[in-house]
Amino acid sequence: MIANPEKFQALIIRKNQENTSGEIIKIKDKIIETEETVKLLGVRIDHKLNFDPHISELCKKAATQLNVLKRLKSFLGFQEKKF
Repeated sequence: MIANPEKFQALIIRKNQENTSGEIIKIKDKIIETEETVKLLGVRIDHKLNFDPHISELCKKAATQLNVLKRLKSFLGFQEKKF
């Protein structure tokens, strides 16, 4: 199986927690640019190993869903609201 460098994500972690996005890693003539955050097993992690980007993303999704429910509440009956 041959690896596809187009799908690679790179994250450099340093002791001083310096942002390393934009740096280039070269492996066998393939260039991989480092990113500020990467998604690993569905969890977004930043260069400081914080979950802040992931939590922010989840809050945005929850706020969107709550907003939809708020707009639809007048069309729902008591039993649907309860469920």
